[in-house]
Amino acid sequence: MKSFYIANAAYLNQDLPGVQAWNKIYKMIGPHATLVDRCESIQMPYNFKLYEPFKMPRDLVGFNKSYEDCCEERTKELVELSRRLDKPITIFYSGGIDSTLVLISFMKYLSKEEFQSRIRVALSMESITENANFFYDYVRPNCNMINSDNIHNMFDGSTIMVGGEHNDQLFGSDIIGHIYRVYGDFGEMNKTYSREHALKWFKNYMDEPSANMWFDLLDNHIKTQAPCEVTTNFHFWWWLNFSFKWQNVFFRMIVRINKDHRSNITHDLVRNYFHHFYSTENFQRWSMLNHDLKIKDSWTTYKWESKRLIYEFNRDEVYLDEKVKIGSLVKLFLQKTMPQAVTSNFEFLDTVSLENLDDYYNPNNSFIR
Repeated sequence: MKSFYIANAAYLNQDLPGVQAWNKIYKMIGPHATLVDRCESIQMPYNFKLYEPFKMPRDLVGFNKSYEDCCEERTKELVELSRRLDKPITIFYSGGIDSTLVLISFMKYLSKEEFQSRIRVALSMESITENANFFYDYVRPNCNMINSDNIHNMFDGSTIMVGGEHNDQLFGSDIIGHIYRVYGDFGEMNKTYSREHALKWFKNYMDEPSANMWFDLLDNHIKTQAPCEVTTNFHFWWWLNFSFKWQNVFFRMIVRINKDHRSNITHDLVRNYFHHFYSTENFQRWSMLNHDLKIKDSWTTYKWESKRLIYEFNRDEVYLDEKVKIGSLVKLFLQKTMPQAVTSNFEFLDTVSLENLDDYYNPNNSFIR
């Protein structure tokens, strides 16, 4: 029996008992996503394995670090790793909020000389246009730049790759932005989460029985597993993203590398040379304890703490007041081939055989353990 870290739901058999109801969610979150419960309480109809570092942190008592503290701590950790391995750091820079703050964190921590000798910035033309002022004021004068189209060649242990993933999971969910753009009422996000609210959105993608099943699943998960407050509609959608999409987000870049580089992907390479800046347990603890610092009263204030720290660095008031999240990775992923699944041994499967269901199907799909 194989276990998967990530799989493309669009290719998995839709007709197996229990799978149809489960798979309705992928019409909402996208067929290339993989939901894996970090609390390990939900029995899914596929053999997904939780990557060990992603277990949900639960020890929140006494935690009082700020978001800025977590940024400084993470920067120091990655610089020390770079010095120990004697490898440069390559930052994946999209020009968006997440990667801009990553770059600023290293600029603040390192001397100009060490920053220029130790840090490389992988970017594209889209990276430049998304935040042109920052590029011309800070990136071009200070950074050693390489083309992000060469990202596949970096999976060889020659550099420590640092991405800006998981900040979305810390701060909320794209779903919240979609709901706001459709209904135009951000005040709805601050109300106590309810079946009525969830079904109104779920039913855009699935039938009513499936919508009720998914609300019951998440409601029970929140009440039995959440180590923090999850009470509002904003919290409800954040919890879905934070609890279930973390593993997919980490692996979605790896799963799209060129076929001739797949053999380089090992547990050692992933553990030492592939990092997302915002993935640490302390960032997660901060997220669970600081809902009030994630957003104010409008979608333009989403990721407020990130935007505030960027403003303290460059004093760009327009960026602070008007910048909103833009999905950057879709440009990087265009025309990239994707296997149907990656196993927990980093075996890339271009075909999941329907003739051998035991390879991936879990018949004990009760959903709730």
